[in-house]
Amino acid sequence: MSKYGLFRFYRLNICIKFHIGLSLFTHYGFADNYGHWLLEVISKIIYFKNFYKTLSIFEVFIVNKLKYDFQKETLKALNINLDNVVELDNHICYFFDKLYISSYHWWGGYLPPRYLLKEMKKYFSINFNFISHNIYNNIIYISRKKCKNRRVLNEDDLLNRLNDYNIRVLLLEDLSFLQQVELFQNIKIVIGPFGAGLVNIIFSPINSVLIEIRPIIMINEFYKRLALLNDMIYYQIDATPITSHYDDIQYTDWIIDINKISITIKNIINQYI
Repeated sequence: MSKYGLFRFYRLNICIKFHIGLSLFTHYGFADNYGHWLLEVISKIIYFKNFYKTLSIFEVFIVNKLKYDFQKETLKALNINLDNVVELDNHICYFFDKLYISSYHWWGGYLPPRYLLKEMKKYFSINFNFISHNIYNNIIYISRKKCKNRRVLNEDDLLNRLNDYNIRVLLLEDLSFLQQVELFQNIKIVIGPFGAGLVNIIFSPINSVLIEIRPIIMINEFYKRLALLNDMIYYQIDATPITSHYDDIQYTDWIIDINKISITIKNIINQYI
């Protein structure tokens, strides 16, 4: 039997693909998103890599469609040949000779265990020889200006009030994955609205600070839990959604009380810088 076979049933318009050899299934439904991809897909690959001490035993890696550069870049960073990657297609039926599947699906209420977050941090820290910078006065603000939702509409006014603190404003979609890892390894304080870019705090130093902008009525403490698992210090800053409908809070834009919040953030910065 050949290593790879492909048949099409024309009446059903379904392809059937056969893969011989040990395969690893890490597909996740929302992995088009940077945060989901790291915590739902890459963390599983790191788990298997640590358990077996190598990924070379796997001939096939089953993942989502590789739509974005960060997906391909993270796989390459794990020394996975993209020729060995199967991108699942809803119109194809797959048969695998030997298949390993992780049972973990964390985002919906759970997180990767602390030890696995530390292993992810360790892997990307050690293997790429990033330059360690002085983080004493390194403060970044993550902007969502290019995103479709959860943009802080008056963030420019906030940043003008905080001008004395030399805060670096970043659009993370303009950075490669490894650039983001290096950046977050060298920060003291991260400020930003709830969003996938905050997942990068898993690479941040112990005792660094996360200041998350999120409406209090939005009951989602995902990044608080993630920060605490990473031994960070966490603060939440309230925002006001531009919709009054609760179900739309996460999918709309927000505004903040500039006078109140700028004072709060200044006090936090002065405490840790």
